[in-house]
Amino acid sequence: MFHQIKHRGLLYRIWYYVERRIKELMFDCHMCGQCVVRSTALTCPMQCPKQMRNGPCGGSMDGQCEVFPERRCIWTQIHRRSRRFEWMRRKLAGIQPAIDWSLFGSSAWLNIWPEKKIALGGHAFTPAPVPSGNIWDRPDAGAPAPTADGSAAQSNPEAGR
Repeated sequence: MFHQIKHRGLLYRIWYYVERRIKELMFDCHMCGQCVVRSTALTCPMQCPKQMRNGPCGGSMDGQCEVFPERRCIWTQIHRRSRRFEWMRRKLAGIQPAIDWSLFGSSAWLNIWPEKKIALGGHAFTPAPVPSGNIWDRPDAGAPAPTADGSAAQSNPEAGR
């Protein structure tokens, strides 16, 4: 999942490394594959050790990170930068999409175009995979078990009276 680049062609790898180098120098990018820097005052929110994409966690105090107290909370920097321009404040008011970890370590530029895996706003087009063995998929999890014709069996609580 994290090393998708090794299974790609030469042109993709060249593009990926150019994008990675540019974005690391400019934004301290973590190559999540769903870049939202344009919505977070040109600062990568993935620098947060808790991977918070929609604002600071409840533990940051006086602008310092809860996990690494010697570091400034990245969301403090994002909010300070957003004060400079009105368009940054408007974009910051929107809710960022949850990260699709299957795209982590891929090119966000190529995920927008030409592969169309994410929208311009950072939302993934592919739904998050449902884990196999989910307890809610089992018939004994409270839902009526399917019958032979594929429809759900109707339980009648009045039938036993």
